[in-house]
Amino acid sequence: MAQPRNIMKSLRVKDYLQVETIKTPFNEYTASATNTANTGFIGLNHASTPVVISVPAPGAAGKSLIIRNNSASGTEAHVVTATGSTFDGTNNTATFNAPDEQLILYSVSATEWIIILNSGSVAMSSV
Repeated sequence: MAQPRNIMKSLRVKDYLQVETIKTPFNEYTASATNTANTGFIGLNHASTPVVISVPAPGAAGKSLIIRNNSASGTEAHVVTATGSTFDGTNNTATFNAPDEQLILYSVSATEWIIILNSGSVAMSSV
């Protein structure tokens, strides 16, 4: 009798994140706000005014979150703060100051994300 195959073992992290985010919400911010979703896609979009948002703790392991600077131009410092959690075990603040910068995050616990990809030069700090 053939053994059942675990398809998730054959998927790369990139593939899993693509599959996971298809069914998750998209939120684009053009002004400062509090984001209530701890999964999905967050777009930061304003060329001349900083967008400052907070994101809640993951709440559980196994969630994915993508945060991206969708601004067409500009170098405004969009700031995202993780409330009650960290992005990498130490830092709870990410600063996006150029178009197309992004973080791809995956939760390893209820209070910690890990950074799968820092595309561009998203600055990490602890506040």
